Amino acid sequence: MKVRRTLAVILAVFAVGAGAVFFFREALVGLWLERHLAAMISEATGAEVGLRDVSWRDGVLTAGHGELTGGRLPFERLEVGRLHAAVSWEQLLEPLARPLAVEIGEAELVLRKEGPSQAGADGVILPDLDLLVARLTVRTSDEQGWILRDTAARAVRTGDAWSLSARGGKVERAGLPPIGLERVSAEHRGSVWNIGGFALRDGPDGALAGSATNEGGAWSGEFSWQDIDAARLLPGGAGAHFSGKLSGDATLREGVLRGQCKVADASLDQAPQMVQMASLFVGENWDRVPWDVFRFAFTRQADGRVEFEKLEAVSPKGIALHGAGHYAPDSLAADLQLGVSAENRPWLVAFVPSIFRAQKSGYFWTTVRVGGTPEAPVEDLTTRLVTAAATVPAAAAVEAAAEIPGAAVDTATDLLRSLIGR
Repeated sequence: MKVRRTLAVILAVFAVGAGAVFFFREALVGLWLERHLAAMISEATGAEVGLRDVSWRDGVLTAGHGELTGGRLPFERLEVGRLHAAVSWEQLLEPLARPLAVEIGEAELVLRKEGPSQAGADGVILPDLDLLVARLTVRTSDEQGWILRDTAARAVRTGDAWSLSARGGKVERAGLPPIGLERVSAEHRGSVWNIGGFALRDGPDGALAGSATNEGGAWSGEFSWQDIDAARLLPGGAGAHFSGKLSGDATLREGVLRGQCKVADASLDQAPQMVQMASLFVGENWDRVPWDVFRFAFTRQADGRVEFEKLEAVSPKGIALHGAGHYAPDSLAADLQLGVSAENRPWLVAFVPSIFRAQKSGYFWTTVRVGGTPEAPVEDLTTRLVTAAATVPAAAAVEAAAEIPGAAVDTATDLLRSLIGR
C-alpha cells in the first residue's frame, strides 16, 4: 500500500514537473539561451555581454536588448534592441560557427575617445555576418566631435574584412546645426579604413562629398562642397556677423587639411569697425556690407589651428579687403589691408595718413591688425578712427573736395566739423 502511494506521489511530481516544463518551456529555453549566447559571445570577444528577453521560435532567434562593453572590440560599447536572426535549433548550440544574417531595430555604437583600437580587435572570433540596422547612432562617450544619428545601415563581414554602407539620418556636432546624410560606404580590413564615398546635404541646395582612407592611424582624403551655410564652419560668435554660402575643395594629408573656398551671397553685418568707419562718410550706412567677391585659401593643422591666406573680397559698398591670418583655440591674429573706393569720396584724401596709408587701384588703403583670443579679440582700427575724427582739419577736407559740387562740399564740411566738435 505504501509502495503504491509512493509511486503515485513520484508520478504526480513527474507529471507536475513535465507540465511545468511544457507550459514554461519557452521561458526556460529563453533563460538558457540568454546565458548560453552571452557566454559564447563573451568568450569570443572578451567583452562583458548582457542579453535580455531572448527567445527562439520557428527558427527565428530574437532578443529584446543586448549590450557589449569593453574587451577586445574596436569600440567602447555596443547596445542593440529588437534583434532577429534566422537560426536553426542545431545552430543554437554553436551560433558563432557559421555565417549569420541579423536584423536589428536600433543600435548605438559608442567609439573609444582615442579612436578605434586595431590592436584591441585581435583575437575576436566572429563568423561571417550580414547585419541590417534600421536605426543606428554612432558617437563618443562624451558626445564631443561628430555624431552620426538615426541612419539606416548595413555591415557585412567576410573573413577579416568589413563592408559598411548607410543612408539617411543626420550628422551632428556640438554648437552646429545638424546636416543630413545622403549616403556613405566604407571598407575595413586590418588597420586600414577606406571610405569610398560619402555625401551630405545641407538644406535644399547645400552639399558636401568626398572620400578618405585611414592607414596606420593617419587620415587622408579629398573633399568638395557647394553652398554650405557659413555658420557651420565659423568659430565662436563669428556667425552672428558673417553669413553666406561656401563652395570649395580641399585635400587631407597627415592630419593637415588644405583647400580653397569662395563665398556666395556673403554679408558682413553689424561689424563695429565697419559701422565706425561709415560714420566718417556722408550719408553712408555700413550696418550691412554685402560682398560681390569673397574667396581665400586655407590650411587646417592637426592641432585645430586654421590659417588663411590670399583673402580677396570686394563689396559694392566700395570696400575691398586683402590679407592673411590664423585662428586657434587660444589665439587669433590677422594682417589685413582694408581699401575704401575713392569714387565719389574725394574728401578721403584728408584722412591720409591718419587712417589711410596709400592710394592704389582706385582705393584708399589702411592696415588692420587683429590679435588676442577668440573670446577677447583686439584690433587697431577703431582707435585710429576715433583719433582721426578728432584731428583731421576741416579746411583740408574741403580743399581736397574742391571738384565736388558746392552742396556736397558743404555737407562734407559740416560732417568734419561735427566730428572734431567745431
